Amino acid sequence: MKSLIIILAVASLFYFSGCTQPKASEMLNNDAQKQEIFSAILSNDDACSEMIDSLMIKHHEQMMTKMNGKMNGNQSMQMGMMDNMMGMCNSDSSMCKMMMGKTMDMCDMDKSKCKMMMGSMQEHPKTMESLKDMGMCDMKGMKMK
Repeated sequence: MKSLIIILAVASLFYFSGCTQPKASEMLNNDAQKQEIFSAILSNDDACSEMIDSLMIKHHEQMMTKMNGKMNGNQSMQMGMMDNMMGMCNSDSSMCKMMMGKTMDMCDMDKSKCKMMMGSMQEHPKTMESLKDMGMCDMKGMKMK
């Protein structure tokens, strides 16, 4: 009986003292807590990488639009971004497929971007030959180096 009373006393102490974890949505309503959460995530490389990957998957269009705005005119940032994208492509084939699909969408929407891309591809004769061998591109008007 004594042990039951002690257990109930300890349980009620925890219950009434507020030792419960607040929900994440409640924590984000408080600006100070929100800043602390973001700061903690951004200072932890693994958590930051996980958050960025999640954002790229769930909010791809918004992320690409924001990155494009930041990159315009900043050659160093553009090169770093391309290196990161190539790294993701090398490590994740589904990410590579999605990026290639987005590139093709860009080509479909804007003929000048397509000409620019085809011009850039001329510097990569092995890729050009592979695409031609797979029947993906007839390469009309393309000069093979």
